[in-house]
Amino acid sequence: MLTVVEIIHEAQQGITKPFLCRCDDGHEYFVKRANAGRKAQIAEWIAGSLARILALPVPAFALAEVPPQLLELRSSDERREWGNGPVFASQVVDHAVEIRFTDLPRIPLRLRAEILLFDMWIGNGDCILTDLGGNPNMLWSDLDQRLSIIDHNLAFESSPSEVRGGHAFAADICAWDLDFVRKMPHRLEAAVSNICDLWGMLPDIWVDESAGLITLESIRERLRLFTDPYDQNWIVR
Repeated sequence: MLTVVEIIHEAQQGITKPFLCRCDDGHEYFVKRANAGRKAQIAEWIAGSLARILALPVPAFALAEVPPQLLELRSSDERREWGNGPVFASQVVDHAVEIRFTDLPRIPLRLRAEILLFDMWIGNGDCILTDLGGNPNMLWSDLDQRLSIIDHNLAFESSPSEVRGGHAFAADICAWDLDFVRKMPHRLEAAVSNICDLWGMLPDIWVDESAGLITLESIRERLRLFTDPYDQNWIVR
């Protein structure tokens, strides 16, 4: 677990009001605190871990401790927003900006199709982008020609059809060909086999304070979707 050594400033974007911080590994992170909601922190951890297992381009992330002395000079309201226990820390992606509609063709079609499936699988309906704008929760680096997917705090909330409706990669469902549908259920099922271990890594305070909002059983039930090539959710093309 990392330790926050410097609280730099509140991020300019994000309804969860993340803070830019520096941790003891020397890197900067966007930190989501207790005010984001324990359910949101759990969703970030589980979804990010699944993305990492599936080799999707999620930034490095970790749990981090916040020493009490760093919060002593903050206002009482802000201290309440930080809460108790570990925070979720997502590493800052250098040279990256929010992805633009004109960047989408630069991303390989197969990757776009996999990210669309991933978001439909986990119920993440917060990747919206059209030529009129949106809230894609993806970053693009012109320097590295690299995509990063971020902000999974709303995972496990939307149905596959709801996710697809406004997704930045909705049109790329055309790439779900027979080979894709044959291989991806096995990859998803293999990722799900880690779910108990991932849940076991969660801080006790997150689990205790999210009681009734999100459970291991509810996540496991959700992630049964798409793990069978005959699942009706595949029949959407």
